[in-house]
Amino acid sequence: DEKNKVEALSLYWMFLLIIWLVFFLVVYIFNDAVIAWCKELIHKTEFREIVLGLILREQLLLIKNK
Repeated sequence: DEKNKVEALSLYWMFLLIIWLVFFLVVYIFNDAVIAWCKELIHKTEFREIVLGLILREQLLLIKNK
């Protein structure tokens, strides 16, 4: 039973190692594209937060006016 647990954990950590290696390899090879994608994601997130903030503000104004 203990051996199965150790084997499962080693498989799990090996999987995570592979995922991290692939991630860093992609970031290293496609550096400019990854940076551009991250910037685009940040700007979209900020835009989404602004829109949600405006919608929330309008809803609060509607509630106050009732």
